[in-house]
Amino acid sequence: MLLRPAATLWPPVLLGSQFVFNIGFYAVVPFLAIFLRDDMLLSGGLIGLILGLRTFSQQGMFIVGGALSDRFGAKVVILSGCIVRVSGYLLLAFGESLSPIIVGACLTGIGGALFSPSIEALLAKAGTHSEAKGTRSRAEWFALFAVCGELGAVLGPVAGALLTGLGWMAQWPGAVATFAQPPLGLGLLGMLGCAWLLVRWPGGVRWLGLSLVLPLLLWQPQRPKPGEFSLLALDIGQGSSLLLQTAQHALLVDAGPRWASGDAGSQSIVPLLQALGVRLNRVLLTHADSDHTGGALSVLAAQPQADLLGSGIATLADQAQRPWQPCARGQQWAWDGVHFSVLWPAPATVKAANHKNTNAQSCVLLVRSAHGATALLAGDLERAQEHALLALHAGQTRALQAHALVVAHHGSQTSTSAPWLAAVQPQVALIQSGWRNRFGHPAAAVVQRLTAAQAHIFNTAQCGAIDWQSSRPDQAQCQRQRQPRYWQTLPHPTPTALATNTTGPE
Repeated sequence: MLLRPAATLWPPVLLGSQFVFNIGFYAVVPFLAIFLRDDMLLSGGLIGLILGLRTFSQQGMFIVGGALSDRFGAKVVILSGCIVRVSGYLLLAFGESLSPIIVGACLTGIGGALFSPSIEALLAKAGTHSEAKGTRSRAEWFALFAVCGELGAVLGPVAGALLTGLGWMAQWPGAVATFAQPPLGLGLLGMLGCAWLLVRWPGGVRWLGLSLVLPLLLWQPQRPKPGEFSLLALDIGQGSSLLLQTAQHALLVDAGPRWASGDAGSQSIVPLLQALGVRLNRVLLTHADSDHTGGALSVLAAQPQADLLGSGIATLADQAQRPWQPCARGQQWAWDGVHFSVLWPAPATVKAANHKNTNAQSCVLLVRSAHGATALLAGDLERAQEHALLALHAGQTRALQAHALVVAHHGSQTSTSAPWLAAVQPQVALIQSGWRNRFGHPAAAVVQRLTAAQAHIFNTAQCGAIDWQSSRPDQAQCQRQRQPRYWQTLPHPTPTALATNTTGPE
């Protein structure tokens, strides 16, 4: 038999099981509440509703758990309850959106609904035997059982609250291991493997469950082939952050804005990098404006191995206690057959510029694949600097041409002049702007010029994250089209329609 009946039932073990089980159930409450508040940005009412659903899933389902215990036996249902609760904890650990968090919270409650009635049935049987022997009555055992359960319910939140203050231990070397977020199918197989390992199979069959768990831990997202690169324009509101990946390297250009409640680095960029299993080799901050550097400290803290390159970021580098190298025209490097060139700022022009205008010193990066596909990241470059770059490349008709253009300054009317577009000739234009932002980005005149240049326009305000691949230089893909949410009711628009902020899904 897979589950052998116990020769004797020892009541203290049952009491201890209830105690530990309740500590685990209630210790999660502080973590869950903090996560829903700080990471999911939910209101107090919604947090209370989710925690209430979790409690109801346990307390309100006891009758179901008791009926299943009568039907299939207490030990089978107890084991099932443990598996369901572990599955719920895994969803809480790996879930990045609200839906898996709610499902995980409910599963932790359902696991308790299966566990508690069954263990009480075993205690009743053990108490009857104890009473028959004249040692301790069944009522006394149930009283102790209630005390252990309530003690676990009291100590659980206390233990959870104390553990929340141990986040500093995550800075210890080797204290935290992160894995790329696998597809749902691999996640389900991993849960099945964990359940398999819990069952008492005959012989060594039990350890075959590891074969289902290991793919979950070893899975890695697909990276570009050698000589190619990918460009991901992150959806971080009114700001800029772009992730470039080659076959073995990764570059983050800018780190998004900072808000009163946090910053794009901690709330969006770092979780994304963890989900993708990305270790940054370099962080490039185009200039010191807060909508480009607001999340930089969080990113640098989470990616200590990355070197730092930027323009006018001395103060931020001091805060991060990181060495850095100024951005300067002529800087070049190559990763996996992909060539990176810094086109701006030029030292001579920076000295003559108004240093209060940080946009004038914005880094401009040209990335070229081994097969000639190019992307031009313009930072917050303005017209004067565009004209200066055009003058530097006078007579070099193809020097500034790019298949993909990250439009300067979020589509501001101060940038993206007609002569600049005539030189760049982009097939795809990527705009990072916030939904209904107060600046009116992108400006209608800029959209008109891009349209006249026959560029396909994509805007994160409608598109969500924008994925561009050097292997398909004339195309880009919207995250909201790839994985639409139920509240995004717009039909799939044309690329150019994604440029404006006049309509949207949210």
